[in-house]
Amino acid sequence: MKYSTRQHLAILGAATIALAGTANAAVLIDEDWENPDPSSTPTDTQLVGSSIFTGWTFYNTGGPASIKYRTSAATSDLTGLLPNSGIQYEWQNTRAAYDTGYSWQVGDQFSISLNATEQSWNKAKDRYVRVILKETGSGNVIYQADGVLPEYDDTPNAGSDWVASQLFTFNFDTTAFDGSIFGTVAGTAGSALTLEIDNPSNDLIDGSNIADDERGMYVDNVKFEVVPEPGSLALLGLGGLLIARRRRG
Repeated sequence: MKYSTRQHLAILGAATIALAGTANAAVLIDEDWENPDPSSTPTDTQLVGSSIFTGWTFYNTGGPASIKYRTSAATSDLTGLLPNSGIQYEWQNTRAAYDTGYSWQVGDQFSISLNATEQSWNKAKDRYVRVILKETGSGNVIYQADGVLPEYDDTPNAGSDWVASQLFTFNFDTTAFDGSIFGTVAGTAGSALTLEIDNPSNDLIDGSNIADDERGMYVDNVKFEVVPEPGSLALLGLGGLLIARRRRG
């Protein structure tokens, strides 16, 4: 079937509009730890070395390795489900990691959000949650940032020992992948991304141990989104126009 240039442009326009809708934001991770159903998985299930949650791996970078699956009533959880489930970082330097399969491009914009709270152990101590982006193939760290956990709430939600409404959001773009953040190297566009979440014991200033820190935190409702760089859409449009002109000629 032959198409006129006008028909080609109409088809291209419809395709571009459709793609633009999906290009506004793509959700790479949306994890609330509710699948499998918390009622069917025992609380305190050890996650290091397990494959309970599809796509996630759990490991340690030093010291004891322990991330546990926990269920408890937390009425402020965004899912509104009871019992609510989350993961417990029992020891520092233990990580949850997810290979997104997304290959980053210059101009991408990212948002990482999660709920986190410290445990009641030595509650006057300081705790941090760290988000880390690695390039999946090389393992190079190209971005990392910390959130400081508020002091433990003496009157937590629904008798639980954590408050899931403590929300941390990290917004950044690919200019952050220049190796200027401590512990990172400059990234290579086109590399796939892995997200890791850590309860660190060292700072992002010079790698020194964090003073007066302590182990133990809960994490829930992890979301990782990307707004792809707009140039990919423009290139698609240009390619479509060239094809239309070639066929017409």
